[in-house]
Amino acid sequence: MSKNAPHSLKHEHTRHLQNQVLEGIRDGKSCAELSRELGFSDTYIKKLYKGATKEIIVDNVEELRKVGVARLDKKMRYLYDLLGKDHPLVSGGSVIRDCVDDEHGNPIIDPTTGAPKTIRLKDDGVKLQIIDRLIRIEEQRAKLLGLNMPTKMSLTDPTGEHEAQVVQFYIPDNGRDSNNGDDTQASPAD
Repeated sequence: MSKNAPHSLKHEHTRHLQNQVLEGIRDGKSCAELSRELGFSDTYIKKLYKGATKEIIVDNVEELRKVGVARLDKKMRYLYDLLGKDHPLVSGGSVIRDCVDDEHGNPIIDPTTGAPKTIRLKDDGVKLQIIDRLIRIEEQRAKLLGLNMPTKMSLTDPTGEHEAQVVQFYIPDNGRDSNNGDDTQASPAD
């Protein structure tokens, strides 16, 4: 057995863990979920992920792209779920409430409690923050998928399948460029 055998086994084990982390993240799991599942700290899971992404060669860029898109999609699903919920307006740690009025502007009294009926006010600022975050995630996703890349343009024939042939025009000398507007050309002997 060679001296490098223990080192290669350790490297093989690390590579196996890195693959598990990449697969987990591609499946939408967080580092915290993977640390519980694999029995390692969050820090070590992040280190494995970083190491795995550094070792990915150009051939595996598509795999890395899939991992990134899956993570962004998971965040977007979470944010869309939050966007569909109501968020109460909070000030000083308390939910702000307002009295419910009837059509004449008088407060409606709850018959069971004798107190005016109230409703929680909604905080639209939270939804605006979520929308802002969604826009940023969509921008990251577009960059990752290459949707923001400049479009390459080239001339093609009408079918769009073949490159267009360069057309050169020959304009015969019709005397318009000669001096004094004289249509006759001066001979070199003159």
